[in-house]
Parts: sequence; C-alpha cells; structure tokens
Amino acid sequence: AVPAMGVLLGFAVPAVAPTEYFCPDWAHQASMILGWTYFLAWSVSFYPQAVLNWERRSVVGLSLDFTALNVVGFACYSVFNVGMYFWPAVREQYA
Repeated sequence: AVPAMGVLLGFAVPAVAPTEYFCPDWAHQASMILGWTYFLAWSVSFYPQAVLNWERRSVVGLSLDFTALNVVGFACYSVFNVGMYFWPAVREQYA
C-alpha cells in the first residue's frame, strides 16, 4: 500500500523546480515518486511500535535511547531543512 501511495503522490503533486535546473522529465518524475514513497514508508514505520505499546499498555521493549536519538535526529533534520529553504546565505551557496 505504501509504494502505491508513493507512486500516486509522485504523479499527483506538482514538482516545482527553478528554471535553470535541468533534469530530464523522467528523472524528475522518478525522483518525486521515490521521495514520496520514502516519506510514506518512513512515516508509517513508527506506528506499529506505538500501536503495540498501546495494546499492551506497556513500553517494555521500547528503547529510551532510540526515542531520544529520534527526537535529536528530527530536530537536526528540521534545522537543516529550514536552513535549506529559508536562509538566503545557504540558498545562495546551492543556487
């Protein structure tokens, strides 16, 4: 189901790219499909543990290190994305 949703979103969501960016249409479309599939698979991967914990009413087997490192990782990745999209100095380096 996740790969099918990734393909669907890859075709449905319009791709926005700068005019000076050159990439063949098929490669850009493949990138969109792979990106959405990855995003969905990554997002869905966290639900089984949460559901299992809820059903057992216990967090036995859930590593505190895993949880803490995920929070740190998401925070770092968020700062990275904010920098890539909103800080002019960073955008100029990659333009």
